[in-house]
Amino acid sequence: MSKMAELAMEIDDLIEQGMTVKFIAAKLGIPFQMVQDEFDNRENLELEKQYEYLSYADECANDDAQYYGEA
Repeated sequence: MSKMAELAMEIDDLIEQGMTVKFIAAKLGIPFQMVQDEFDNRENLELEKQYEYLSYADECANDDAQYYGEA
């Protein structure tokens, strides 16, 4: 595994533990912006998942409404 991949995994672990971006940057000795970017990417992925689940739920609700004649 590359050094960058290992670093990304370590950043993810620390984020999951609830550490702040500033703390992670200081602990790992890396630029603040690098950690912030990783944090933002992780947050965006989570939002995309939530949107996908909600879209699927809406689609299922619409299908049910059509099936039961409510639409």
